[in-house]
Amino acid sequence: MKTVQLDDKFIMHWLGRLRTAWINRDFPLVRELFKKCERYAETPFTTIGRNAEEVARFWEEIDGHSNVHLACEIVCKAGLRVVVNYRARYESNGRKVESDGIYVVDFDMAGDCVAFAQWSVSNIRS
Repeated sequence: MKTVQLDDKFIMHWLGRLRTAWINRDFPLVRELFKKCERYAETPFTTIGRNAEEVARFWEEIDGHSNVHLACEIVCKAGLRVVVNYRARYESNGRKVESDGIYVVDFDMAGDCVAFAQWSVSNIRS
C-alpha cells in the first residue's frame, strides 16, 4: 500500500479536485473523492452519507448551483486530520449565496478521505 505525504500540496490538490467536482457537477469525481468515506456530514448533527453512492446522491442538489467560487485555507493538520476554512460564493435557484465555513477531513494512509464534516454560516440574498 502506498503511503501519502499529507502535506499542504497534497491537501490543496485534494481540495482543488473537490472544487472541480462542485463547479463541473462531476459526480464520478465525487464518488472517487469519497470512495472510502464512512461519514459525510454537512452539520454537526446529521450524517448525510456513509459511502460514496450516498454522498453522490446528496451532491445531486448541486445541479442548481452556478457561478461557483471556492477559496480554501488550511487551518491546521493533526496526524491524518485536516481542518480547512473555506469561503464560497454561488448562485442557487436565482439567489446569491455566500458561505464561510470549516471542513474537517480525515484521510487514511493512502490519502483517501474516510470522513468529511462541514459546518458553515451562509448569507442568502435574492
